[in-house]
Parts: sequence; C-alpha cells; structure tokens
Amino acid sequence: MKIPGLEALTGRRLLVGTTLVLLVSLLLGQLAAGDPGLMFEESGTVTLASFFFLLAIARVNGRIFTLRRSKALPLWDDPAVIWALICLGFVFLAFDEVAEIHERADKWLHHILRLQETALSDRIDDFIIAIYGMTGLALIWRYRSEFAHSTRLRNWLGAGVGITFLSVILDMLGNRSDVLRAIGLSLQHADTVQGWIDIVEECCKLFAEVCLLSGFLCQWRDLRQKPAPLP
Repeated sequence: MKIPGLEALTGRRLLVGTTLVLLVSLLLGQLAAGDPGLMFEESGTVTLASFFFLLAIARVNGRIFTLRRSKALPLWDDPAVIWALICLGFVFLAFDEVAEIHERADKWLHHILRLQETALSDRIDDFIIAIYGMTGLALIWRYRSEFAHSTRLRNWLGAGVGITFLSVILDMLGNRSDVLRAIGLSLQHADTVQGWIDIVEECCKLFAEVCLLSGFLCQWRDLRQKPAPLP
C-alpha cells in the first residue's frame, strides 16, 4: 500500500531537505530579529518539522506492522508487535513535541513534591527524555530478531540513536548556564554559548529523526518487495 508523500523519500533527500530547512531557519531568525535561534525556540519552525517527522515515523511503522503481523499468533506473542509499539510511541512523542508534555511534567513534579528549583532538579525534563530513549532501546533489544535481517535499517538506527544521545547531552548542557559558568565563561559569553548549544541540539534532534525515518523507510520498502515474514 502506498503512503502518499513518503513514496519518493530517501535518506539522502531527507538529509538535504532538513539541512536546507535548518539553514533557512537560521537565516530567517537573523533577518527578522537578529537572533539566529528564533526559529529554534518552542513552537518554531524546527518544532513543527520535528512534529511531522515523528508522525511520519509512526505512520511508516504502522505500515511495517501490517506487513509483518502474523495472524497465526496472538498479538503479544508475535514479535511484529514491536512495530505497533514503535508506532504508538512516536505518536506520543509527536504530541509531546508540540504540547511540551515532559516540560509540563517537570513543572508538575516541582509543584507536587514542593521541590526547590536547583541545577539538578531543573533537568528533570531531560531525564524524562532519557527514560523515553532507554525504554525504546529496551524494547528494540527485546524484539531484536525483527531488526536482525536488514543492515540498512541497523545502520540508520545506529546513527539515529547516536545522534539522539548527543542531543540529550547537549540539552542537559544548554538547559542552564551554570555548567558553562563553572568552566570559566563569563555570564555574557555563557549565555551566547548556551544559545548556540540550543541551536545545535535542535539540529541534532532533527537529524536523528531523519536517520530513524530513513531506516524505517528502508525496512518498509524491503517488506513491500517481500511481504512474507522474514526467515
């Protein structure tokens, strides 16, 4: 079954297109307000692009699930259930991206537990993102047989996971300027560097999503050519 809008996408086209979106976003922010990071803020163009990438990943995984599903097995005994779980997970992540669910959870925990905001507690939202990632990796490991037959899928996923890890580290580093101040930067320089760290972190996030989408597209296309269960 065709997926309108995704048929012609390849990893190379996605990487080139994403690079252009990021460069244009930098330019627009600089021209509009003298701030290259303007479009990288929450609800900016980069957030919108991320939202659509995440939904695209969810949709492709939903199609993979329909191709891999074995009607001879109960759903939870079928290894193909991983594709449905990935689909649902990325739907959640897409709405987290625009609704800022993990950021709101951070504030909610501070309020409910009456936590005083510190350099550590202010990074609760970053730890929530890390939990998302570790949960995904645990599921992939549990159903690793589904990923063992496609080198292209594994390569793209490996790149995506690696860049995601870098994005999380940068998010933690750019969350506050205290780390930058601790290594000797002045307040002004720390704020400037923090702004650029935020930009690089958002770029990494988009490129990670591109890698994941490219890998799942490879898997989907391979299965369409041979939809029978993999040996």
